[in-house]
Amino acid sequence: MVKIIEFMLCLIENTIIFMFFNSLMERRFKSGLFIIPIIFINATIVFFCTALNVPLRSIILVVITIIGCCVLYKGAIHIKSALSLTVLFLFNIIDIIFGLLSSLVLGEHVYQVFFGNVIRRVILCLIIKTVDALAVFAVYKMFSKNCLEASKRVWILFCLVISTFLFVTVIFTELYQNSPENSSFSSLYLTASIAFFITGIISIYFFTHICSSFTNEKRMYVLQTCYDGIREQLAIQSDNSKKLAKIRHDTKNHLQNAKVLLSQGQYDAAENLVSEMIEQTNNIHLDFNSVTGNDIIDAVITVKSAICRNSNIDFKLICETLPKINISEIDLSSLISNILDNAITAAEETDSPRVILKIFVRGEYLNIVSENTYSGMIKKCDEGKLTTFITTKFNSNEHGFGTQIIGEIAQKYDGVCVYEYENGLFKMNVMLNYSETCTLCKQA
Repeated sequence: MVKIIEFMLCLIENTIIFMFFNSLMERRFKSGLFIIPIIFINATIVFFCTALNVPLRSIILVVITIIGCCVLYKGAIHIKSALSLTVLFLFNIIDIIFGLLSSLVLGEHVYQVFFGNVIRRVILCLIIKTVDALAVFAVYKMFSKNCLEASKRVWILFCLVISTFLFVTVIFTELYQNSPENSSFSSLYLTASIAFFITGIISIYFFTHICSSFTNEKRMYVLQTCYDGIREQLAIQSDNSKKLAKIRHDTKNHLQNAKVLLSQGQYDAAENLVSEMIEQTNNIHLDFNSVTGNDIIDAVITVKSAICRNSNIDFKLICETLPKINISEIDLSSLISNILDNAITAAEETDSPRVILKIFVRGEYLNIVSENTYSGMIKKCDEGKLTTFITTKFNSNEHGFGTQIIGEIAQKYDGVCVYEYENGLFKMNVMLNYSETCTLCKQA
């Protein structure tokens, strides 16, 4: 009977852990039933490790929790490790606080409080697991608002901090379990453990605040990109309007001059005059050219191609008319803008700047392929499933955000983002599932 109770407590604890992860991270498997065998396996391992000393048992619990998360959920290992350590720290410190509090109230040693009476142990453990669940839910609410967004370096630093917190709780558990039965000692340990618990919560809160700041910074970058696109578009339209007004003003005079030249038999001069008028007209783009049939994509391409033209960058577009695409307009705008902005920024630094953009559909996937010249050395930085690039030529902050946003949009639509770079040519291939079925699944 006692062993069954112990196993059930291990089962409850692991259920809380994996429900926490299930609420925050994207599952590898569509069905949520895969979480059940992992919970049972982890609970069984923990159950058979109860006889071990506290440090060894804690190490095993950390390892199997991280392994279980890696099996069930997508994402970077440093994020899973940090979240695992956070939950286990909460469990340990809450166990310590309630153990010491119960020892003071009942006037017994902490070991006797938990193992002297089965019914009392069950009641106390259920109360503790309830508090564990509430604490984990509070931490979940902190993280859920910020979407776990922070740089890899920040996550690793948080891992080190929370590991230290967990290590201290393990040592603390060994100390108070072996301490003499003395109310003054228990009161001192209780006060210290409560203070340590509060310090841990504050540290977690500050880290989630960093995540929030990172998220807001990235959103500001997206908004700034959209604003810059609109500003560029307005600048091009304004420039074209001025050119058109000038041509309209001069057209009557040009036509009269051409008429005089023709009447005088100066056909070559008249032809040159008309050719110059045509060239001026050809340089004007007052409206978006419908190249793909998608207004957002066409608008971005029109603006960026004009920027290429003004920067003497050879821009080439290869595309086909697109079907209805179930991708949000803000995602499309952000995706195409970041792809072309990165390509233009890199190409500007080369002797023969060139940007090629290919847009086509294969099956239910929208393919966007960009090629551009670059110079210098490219440094790749992997952020879990995402990849960012840093070069000595690029603005590292903007370029890092740009490639990260491209990767996140690809993931959002069940797609991929592949990079190749060699011999001064950088290639990017982004594939997005634009089908209505995929979009509905993501929304659900």
